[in-house]
Amino acid sequence: MPAGAYRFAGPAGTVTLAELFDGHRRLVVHHTVPDRSRPAAVASAEELSAALQTRDTRLVIVSHAPYTKIEQYRRHFGWDLPVY
Repeated sequence: MPAGAYRFAGPAGTVTLAELFDGHRRLVVHHTVPDRSRPAAVASAEELSAALQTRDTRLVIVSHAPYTKIEQYRRHFGWDLPVY
């Protein structure tokens, strides 16, 4: 599948893979599965995200789950990371 064909549901609607970069030169994607992922495995991702910001790199969390489910998961665990 061409990179331009990927679509992700987010807080402002559907975005492309390129839009996930949000102006950064690099992108790190963490794939999580709500109800199966351990929260601690992603909680440390917030620290990683802060470190990556200084390197013009953005960290996002993606899931095959519907956006409403992953957003609920993000709020429940208090993550300050973008989810799609």
